[in-house]
Amino acid sequence: MRISRTLVVALLLALPSIGSAADVAGARAPIDQLYAVLIDSLKNADALGLEGRRAKIAPAVAAAYDLPFMSEKILGRHWRGLGEADQTRWTDAFGRLTVATYAERMTGFSGQSFDVLRIEPSQRGTAVVYTQVTTPKEAPIALNYRMRENGDGWRIIDVYLNGTVSELALRRSEYAAVLQRDGFEKLVVSIDEKISAGMIAGSTLPASLQTQ
Repeated sequence: MRISRTLVVALLLALPSIGSAADVAGARAPIDQLYAVLIDSLKNADALGLEGRRAKIAPAVAAAYDLPFMSEKILGRHWRGLGEADQTRWTDAFGRLTVATYAERMTGFSGQSFDVLRIEPSQRGTAVVYTQVTTPKEAPIALNYRMRENGDGWRIIDVYLNGTVSELALRRSEYAAVLQRDGFEKLVVSIDEKISAGMIAGSTLPASLQTQ
């Protein structure tokens, strides 16, 4: 089981850290809860099946991620050109894609562990939760989460694969090209087709865990 190592430029500006460790302690809970569901999905992968894993993981993703924020940032300037109905439609599609990606990776337990290492306050009132994914006989892989507190508590707004690969930057680059070439409707349709066909194995979405 491996983490994809595509290198992209980080999306957020490097501003001075603010706050204290005590202020951001609550940022850990959503990650712990998400990881508990992922481990359980791995251990019960066969019994659940793909659809069962999707159903199990979906509430955990909704609780851990700030999907509206990420959906807007990924589309960038294109977001402002969408009507409210299409903004909602895109947020839903991105959420379903994130769930489907997790579900396709959670294919069997072989001693993996997801461990939270530390939490640090960061720029613009955010926090970074540093974690690692460990598989027996393999080097641990860094998987870090940028968190933002909103009215519902702390939520994930970006994921850094290998500690440096910004999911927001990666997706923004990928989808901007599709939007420019094919338009919004085609982008949504293509995502729906991938989810329906279970063909997301080559994607590099948050926690894109590749089973070898």
